[in-house]
Amino acid sequence: MASPAPGKSGSGSSLNGRFEIHADAPLPQFDSVSAKAYSATETRNPASRLVALVCDPRMPIRMDYLSQIGNFAPAGMMKLAEWGVIDWATENRRRLVAVLEMPGGERVMPTLGSTIRPMDESDLTTIVLASLMPVMRELQSRRLTHRAIRPNNLFYADASKRQVVLGEAFSSPPAHDQPDFVETIESSMADSSARGNGRQSDDLYALGVTLLVLHLGRNPVADVDSDTLLRDKINNGSYSALVGSYRITGPLVEVLRGLIMDDLKERWTLADLEMWMNGKRLTPKQAKLPPRATRPLVFGNEEHL
Repeated sequence: MASPAPGKSGSGSSLNGRFEIHADAPLPQFDSVSAKAYSATETRNPASRLVALVCDPRMPIRMDYLSQIGNFAPAGMMKLAEWGVIDWATENRRRLVAVLEMPGGERVMPTLGSTIRPMDESDLTTIVLASLMPVMRELQSRRLTHRAIRPNNLFYADASKRQVVLGEAFSSPPAHDQPDFVETIESSMADSSARGNGRQSDDLYALGVTLLVLHLGRNPVADVDSDTLLRDKINNGSYSALVGSYRITGPLVEVLRGLIMDDLKERWTLADLEMWMNGKRLTPKQAKLPPRATRPLVFGNEEHL
């Protein structure tokens, strides 16, 4: 499929005369937080299975990111076929739309409140990490960050469920749609619209939290409000705050501790993760907690050490 030509316009339900977007065929299973999904077909290939994401006009688009992923090679991310602006007839206004290849399977985790079959170390390594590592390497080579890695933004590539693909990351500002628990302490403290492109280390942290959730089969902090979780992360470290009373055993402890590390200097890099996948066992350092006073300072009816 040809690489998209940025900035072209279409009319009606046609994008650049190459793709038909079917407004009467919504695909809610592929909706993003900031974009609605509809069925789309290539004009020259009516049997093509594509999904069109019609972006929210109130939300700034990551144009710099969108313009650089048209020829993205790795299979572990939804491939962009075309993007542009069309006259969206259902609202009688212009809307930005992106057409992507449709994953052949369902979401790995339908919602962040869902409970799924827990993935063991083998599944996480051979299905999730094996699919996403080429994506991470390609993003690194292009000096891009995804900033939307989370459990419910992963899809199975097909019905066999042996490969996953990462969902879109352009329909809102970087990390805008990320839940706080998936983000680092620094990012979760920022306004969601001002988190910025960040670094690959931010994506690796989010990947670590995603692996933890998939391993447990549920969000371990689903019932914890953001402020309480942030305080717990600061006082006890992200790994401890997220894992809580759950028991993680075996080599999986290494990769989770390494990725969900608050100290940026100690957080695993992509090279560290690749070494772990190749069998080299690393020993992440324990999180460095802030020093605690011997006496509490009472402020706002709360004791602070």
